[in-house]
Amino acid sequence: AVEALELANQQATLPWLRTALLDEHPGVRFAACVALGMHQDKSAFDALRKRSSDADPSVRIGAIFALHKLGDDSQTSALSAYLLNHADIKVRRNAALVIGRLDQQSSVPLLAKAMKDVDPGVRHHALEAMARAGNAEARQELVFLSNSGVGADEVFALQALAGLRDP
Repeated sequence: AVEALELANQQATLPWLRTALLDEHPGVRFAACVALGMHQDKSAFDALRKRSSDADPSVRIGAIFALHKLGDDSQTSALSAYLLNHADIKVRRNAALVIGRLDQQSSVPLLAKAMKDVDPGVRHHALEAMARAGNAEARQELVFLSNSGVGADEVFALQALAGLRDP
């Protein structure tokens, strides 16, 4: 529901997203952080700063992302450790996801390191993130995967390519 509110991209959804920062479920708090970052909601700055020390590492990742989008990049470098070194696959996937949403070409070398992760989900998020950052090789790999004949890989690649909005 929080992700749907993010996509609605309306001012009326912002109070709901801010409230979601207090939800008992870490996944909801993470999604709320990301959504508020994507909306660049300055009103949520203090609440996001609190979430940057949340007990859940994925929520911290989401808060760091949102703060970066609001101009505070003081913690952004911590995302690389979450991506490359964290024991929890979900945390590594979430780190790759938000790094991709930063849309920075400078993140491609870091994301390329994540392509060696044992988890295919981390590799998929990293590949999509590199494509979002403008890496031509990553885009070419997504096109290849979309025609690979492997159902799950095709679906992932098509969704990633659609998200790039590049005809």
